[in-house]
Amino acid sequence: LGTNSLLRAARWESLSNIFSCLFEEPARSFDYVWARAVGQGGAAAPHCDWVYMSRGTDRLLTAWIPVMDIPVERGSLIVLPGSHVDNKHTRRDLLLDADRLGLLDGLRFCNGELVRGGRYSNTPDSVSRQFGTNWLTTNFELGDLVILSPRLLHGTLTNSQDIRFSIDLRFAPCSENIDPRFMGPNPKLHSERDWSIFNLRNKPKS
Repeated sequence: LGTNSLLRAARWESLSNIFSCLFEEPARSFDYVWARAVGQGGAAAPHCDWVYMSRGTDRLLTAWIPVMDIPVERGSLIVLPGSHVDNKHTRRDLLLDADRLGLLDGLRFCNGELVRGGRYSNTPDSVSRQFGTNWLTTNFELGDLVILSPRLLHGTLTNSQDIRFSIDLRFAPCSENIDPRFMGPNPKLHSERDWSIFNLRNKPKS
């Protein structure tokens, strides 16, 4: 998973063409590529991407691509069908900006759980009960492509095997403004987030 290989993947013309068709106009990827390496016991809690990248256009889609075979035992992607549609459960959370949550990192209750940061919940089971909908997943193979709305609740199962690798790419129409944190030769990412007692970071100097 070299840097050059990831950058080339983000700029595959055939991949950009898919998103150009979906947006019905030319599309481009964010400059930053998310490389995911998850070891045994690791899992991504249920969340929506929008709370992490909401400072640009909302015409945004995520491409999740496994770069190896990822069966369910290896912590495959899970998605909650229909959760991208406006609903009473995620409506308030989608107004959050994960980098502007302040001193307590957006500490709040969801389904009786104390959660913080950009995650929606700590446990997929509680979300499934709340929505009355089952999570969907499958065994993924190298080169599969899953396209996600930034408002769709998703996460991963717990990896019970060796380390697994995947990449995330984000696409938006070329005509739209893209969240500047993820663009340019040296993307800032989440380096300017508010100070939190959980991450013990200082606020950046103005």
